[in-house]
Amino acid sequence: VKNLETSIEEGLQVEAVLVGVNAFLGSLERGEMRERLRSDDKPLRMVKTVINELCKIKGKGIYESMVSIPRKEGSLLYTYVDLYSSMANKTSAATANAAQARREELASIFEKIGEGDGAGLQLLYKFTLSHPRVSIDGHLSKTSESFQRYIKDGLAACARQSDLNKENRSEGGE
Repeated sequence: VKNLETSIEEGLQVEAVLVGVNAFLGSLERGEMRERLRSDDKPLRMVKTVINELCKIKGKGIYESMVSIPRKEGSLLYTYVDLYSSMANKTSAATANAAQARREELASIFEKIGEGDGAGLQLLYKFTLSHPRVSIDGHLSKTSESFQRYIKDGLAACARQSDLNKENRSEGGE
């Protein structure tokens, strides 16, 4: 599931996945389905997770991958897709706003790094710790090689200093 988006980009046939998911869900009797939901059944939970992730990735476009799957009354696949795609639409706006805020924060930090007082590097180090999935490469690529080296060396120095501070605190606390 973690690599689902990459797999789709590399040619994973979403429609084939959904056909298989539909067959799995369609094979479950209503009573069995309720029992599996109550018992936190791992295969069912995984199938629901795959549907949810596909809805996050594809948004409303997921329905284009379902053209060969008839929409029958009580279809569990369509029930989950309808639910998860509506949730994905609501959260995608919030996610976009949060991503924009992080980009703006990062731009502000890079401006402070340019001031050269060292505070910007500390802010960038803290930012990378609190947002490990946010890449700084886009900002770095807009700078000279010497400035990139300055930033990378500065981040490494911040990490070393942080490690030293942790060691000192642990030695002092014993």
